[in-house]
This record gives sequence, structure tokens and C-alpha cells, in this order.
Amino acid sequence: MKTIFKKIYIHPLTYLIILISLITGLIKPIITLLFIIIIHELGHILSSMLFKWKIDRIVILPFGGITIFNELINRPLYQEFIILVSGPLFQFINYLIFNNINNYFNSINYGLFLFNFLPIYPLDGYKFWVILFSTYLPYKIVLYLMVFISILFIIKNFKLNFIIILVLFFLLVGLIKHIKEIKYIYLKFLLERNNHKFKFKKTKHINNINHFYKDKYHIINNIKEEDYLKNKFNLF
Repeated sequence: MKTIFKKIYIHPLTYLIILISLITGLIKPIITLLFIIIIHELGHILSSMLFKWKIDRIVILPFGGITIFNELINRPLYQEFIILVSGPLFQFINYLIFNNINNYFNSINYGLFLFNFLPIYPLDGYKFWVILFSTYLPYKIVLYLMVFISILFIIKNFKLNFIIILVLFFLLVGLIKHIKEIKYIYLKFLLERNNHKFKFKKTKHINNINHFYKDKYHIINNIKEEDYLKNKFNLF
């Protein structure tokens, strides 16, 4: 656990919000919020240890946390799902513990739970739909589809409120960066499959390299996946 603590990064915006809370006398809400965020991320962290995922960094933001993993994109979807739902599950357990004991705590917990499940990058709601759509759609299509959905929900939730504008602006900046990285994410996704021997149970016949699925082996125009990718990346 000592190595985990070393990987915690508190975003400068979080320090700013804490300072504003101290000045305005609203320190109780921010402490409660940060405690819930830590509990939530602890769920992700402990479940990731079950599958021996490598944690790169744990970012603490004033409106949530992000556990960043240094892992293969082609990790099984069921592992992604378990790690994803463990965060909200830990929050729900805390809700049950504090139910009828501390309504103030529960109201903040409930609000953060709903916010975190908005389908906006990089929130858990976004990751949930990526996992779900990846079961039925090619991975590259899923990435661009979720960008479109993220933009729609940012627009839908925009209100003339300082906190909401600040949070949505922060999410929008992250989303724009993510859009620029999608082609590299997909290239890494393909390179992993070229460099590692994954054992997938299902086979999918496709006719385009942009139609690769997660958790599936492919036959591309009657060519085995490993042969197709070998020919593809030997050109570089």
C-alpha cells in the first residue's frame, strides 16, 4: 500500500477549491466530498489488485477521482467491468453504513454517484458504456461514438452556474485531448495484438482493420489476425 500512496496526485484545482472552502467557511462539504472520492477510488484500486493491474497514478479532483492504469488495452472486458463497478459499489456500501445516521453525508454521496455516471469522458459512466458497446461494436467506432455522446451530455448539462461551468470546462478540456489521442489509442490496441498472444474465445469475420473488436479474434478477408497484423506492421 505504501507504493499506492506514492502514486496519489492531488490536482491543483483541488487545492484551489479547498482554499476557497476555507475562506468561505464551507470546509465541511469539501472534506466530506474528498472522503467519498477516496472511498470510491479505493474500490477501483482493491479490485484492480485482484487482476494484478498496474496503477500509474491516482488523481484526486474536487469533483471526483481518476485511477489511471498502465495496462494493456486488450485486457478482458469482464476485468474492466469488475474494476469499474467496484468504485460505485464501495460508495453504495458507505451509503448503507451512514443511512439514517448522516443525511448530509448521504446527500453528497448520492449527488457524486449520479454525476460520476454521466456518460462523459473520463467518468465511470463513460467507461461503462465503452465496455457495453464494445461487446457489440468495433472498438474504434465505440471510441468515436462515446466522444459524440460526451459532447451531447456536456451541452445538455450546461448551466449558468460557476461550479457547473468550471467542472464542464475541465471535462471538455480532457475530452478534446482524448479526441486527439484516439488514433494513437487504436494503433496501440492493434500493436498489442500484434506483439502479444491473446486467447480470445470468440471469432469475428471482418473486412477492414478499423473493425477490430475487443475480446474477439479476427479473420480479415479470410486472413488470420496474426498474419494480417504481421504484414501490416512489418511495413513500418
